[in-house]
Parts: sequence; C-alpha cells; structure tokens
Amino acid sequence: MPKKQKKSFETCKKNGHQWVRFVKFVKVIEPDHQGFGGRTEEDYAFQCERCGKVDEGTPSYNCFLTSACVEARQLPDDCVELETLRRFRDTYVVSLPSGNGDLREYYTIAPKLVTAIRDDLNPLFHFGKIYDTVVSPCVRLIEEGRLSEAYLLYKISFAELCEQFEIVQ
Repeated sequence: MPKKQKKSFETCKKNGHQWVRFVKFVKVIEPDHQGFGGRTEEDYAFQCERCGKVDEGTPSYNCFLTSACVEARQLPDDCVELETLRRFRDTYVVSLPSGNGDLREYYTIAPKLVTAIRDDLNPLFHFGKIYDTVVSPCVRLIEEGRLSEAYLLYKISFAELCEQFEIVQ
C-alpha cells in the first residue's frame, strides 16, 4: 500500500479547493551500488483538504515552467502564474511569425530538459531558480504589457538552460 505523504497546500483561486500534494509511491529507477536508495521517481496527486476530491494531475510534467511552479513552489497546475503564461502562449506567441515554429521546438526539447533537470542531484534547486528567474519575471512583464521583453527573457533563459544541461536545440 503506497504511503501518502503530505507536502504542502495552496488554495486554488479558481474553485476554492485547498490542494494538498501527496506522494502516492516512490519507485527506485536506478539503485545505488549497494541496492539501497539511489535515484527515485515519485508519483503524486493532489487532494482537497476540504472536500476530499483527488486530482491525479500529471505525474511527470514535460514543461520546465510547470515543473518550476508545481514541483518547486508546490502551486496548483492552474495557478495564476501558469494561467498567465498559457494565455501568453496562446495569444501572443502564436501570433508571432516564428511563434508556431518556436512552440514546436519547445514541445520537442522541453521534455528532454525536464528529464535532465530531474536527473540532476538537486532538481528542486533548479526548478526553484527557474521560478525565480524566468516564471516570476516573465509573469510580471506580461502583466505590465511588456510582451516582447517577456518573450525575449523566456527565449534567452530556455537557450541558457539547454546549454547548461547539454540539450541540443
């Protein structure tokens, strides 16, 4: 029987649920040389403390921005930051001449980047840094109407992360 371990909670601004993230199971995917511990992969879900509703979510986000919010800051998948970035993607980015091509490239490369970050010894550090240096500043720029600056910050940050984690673009 999987052990449920509460991580933290956030109140969902959309529907008032108070989501608690818990680990459903931990799977060892690469044991250490003695067969104990090693690299693990967690599967988790969210449960509302008020009504008991369980949201399975996505155990393995393929977007480094989503991972930064959900995993490092333990925000819900529909947090203000992610909703702002998704609206930005679906309106501004797709309207750019290179927008659709940039999105295709992102959807091809981002899962590899997320995997590389998770394979690092301290993925939450990296996802936290992405939140602080990419997500939060981009959202602020978007809210201020500085859309081209937000997109440039995202593009530069994405390229730097790919270089840092040796992902070929």
